[in-house]
Amino acid sequence: MRNGHTDGAYLNWRSPTRLMPECQGSALPPVFVGAPLEKRKQNLLLELVLVASMRTAIAPIERAQLLMHSQNAIIQSDRLSRPYKGIFNCFARTIRNEGVISLWRGNTARVIGGCSMRAISFAWTSYSRSQNGHGDYGLLIVVGGFFAIKLVTYPLTYAGTRLANDVKTASKVGKWQFNGMVDVRRKTLISDGIAGLCRGFQVSLISSIMRFIAKNQLSAALKPRQLLLSLGLQNSYLAAAAVAIGFDVCTRMTFYPMATVSKRMMMTSGEAIKYKNTSDAFSQIFKKEGLKSFYNGVRAEMLWIVAAYGFSCVFFYLARSGGPIRGKKNGSGEMENSSDVSYSTLS
Repeated sequence: MRNGHTDGAYLNWRSPTRLMPECQGSALPPVFVGAPLEKRKQNLLLELVLVASMRTAIAPIERAQLLMHSQNAIIQSDRLSRPYKGIFNCFARTIRNEGVISLWRGNTARVIGGCSMRAISFAWTSYSRSQNGHGDYGLLIVVGGFFAIKLVTYPLTYAGTRLANDVKTASKVGKWQFNGMVDVRRKTLISDGIAGLCRGFQVSLISSIMRFIAKNQLSAALKPRQLLLSLGLQNSYLAAAAVAIGFDVCTRMTFYPMATVSKRMMMTSGEAIKYKNTSDAFSQIFKKEGLKSFYNGVRAEMLWIVAAYGFSCVFFYLARSGGPIRGKKNGSGEMENSSDVSYSTLS
């Protein structure tokens, strides 16, 4: 059995190429591995606090990334006059037109979605543990985990994305298209039905599964655990986090065009013109806007990844501090005070 990390879910499988000390695939810090259910529930609560605080703290970066990611679609809908020149230009124009508080627009939906993701991940992890010895069903468990998480949280992702991409500019100065998360759902259901809330779901699900496979294969090929051992950094929390950031950046950038298509399909809900399917979306975006359009906002995405991992490191250090970040070793040479950053919060 191997460690499996879905896009927001950890399945408690074991891997010889784990990144973090003691247990990479588990959503639990090392101190909780094999711990009683009550301690695991306490750790889940800690991770839910992390999700909410982390997403709220770096919400301005996330909104800038979403705006830059979908700026061509916003321009086509006549809600944005011209493209953003970069992340700082995006911040400046958004603050000038909408105010500082607007940088957190859509954050509530994203926080609820992230917390829901963690809760489902916890339940799925517990179930996967009960399936030890049933390796024949491993793939079904992984795919089921991806599907369940995406199905439940995608409407929240949709609402957060539409709110973040709702701007007060161009021909609709002073007016937002949506007045909140409930209003997004209501208007979408009226115009497009349930399908409108799930537009882009298929490519998003496929992207998540491919990222999971890519991370596993990349880890197996590069053997980061052995690299850290050779450098004497096997117990360094920061070194392991840096390697994990590298892995996440590589896989996210590889499948970034699929994320672009998913967001662009979301943006057509409620609009007169829609893409027929995923392949039609890829084709039309490429023909009309070129390859570069698939990578809009990619620098903001990398900044968001680094900020999210950094916040998670600081959060767990403060939550369990009392000792240095490197922690101390127990009798077997493993870390006692370090904690595995809950990378499942980075979705």
